[in-house]
Amino acid sequence: MTGKRGTRTIPLTPAAVELFALISKDKLPNAPLLTRDDGKPWAHSDWDEDVKAAAVQAGLPTETGLYTLRHSFITQVLLDGVSTLEVSKIVGP
Repeated sequence: MTGKRGTRTIPLTPAAVELFALISKDKLPNAPLLTRDDGKPWAHSDWDEDVKAAAVQAGLPTETGLYTLRHSFITQVLLDGVSTLEVSKIVGP
């Protein structure tokens, strides 16, 4: 993944590999993997409402956003025994 602070490798679970294989199946090699309904690449905050709707459906507080889920992920993998160095490689600064 290339982000605002450079490139990093993000390990994926088998379920994530399966999901990305499915959604990339009919895409060209350089096509954006995650797109909006109109086919354009996701832009900043295009998914905010989808995240909030999924959070409500999951029974999470209505204030839940992507940043909250990011920190929940970090907390969970640390509790699962992943080292802080590995977590920092996955999520970045």
